[in-house]
Amino acid sequence: LEEPGVTRLNWGDQSGASGPGRLHDVLGGAMSGLRTLGLGATACVEADVANASYDDLRPNPPAGDGYFYLIRIKNGCGSATLGAGRLAADAATCP
Repeated sequence: LEEPGVTRLNWGDQSGASGPGRLHDVLGGAMSGLRTLGLGATACVEADVANASYDDLRPNPPAGDGYFYLIRIKNGCGSATLGAGRLAADAATCP
């Protein structure tokens, strides 16, 4: 079911690899920010998402722009990194 004005994100469930109590931080930003700031344009969109999906209810970006998303998993041991080359995005904190 699709809802107008909703961007539905889905990603692979990592519960088998991450153990119990896992949560996800949805990170992202405007694609226009990538041009000038690289992954330093990354900010928290939503913290502590329990499922492997998220509905972004933000309004559509301006014409010619878009949103990018990164998903970071965390559990009682801490937060995962986003991988090699993503140090600026790893610094994004979610409350």
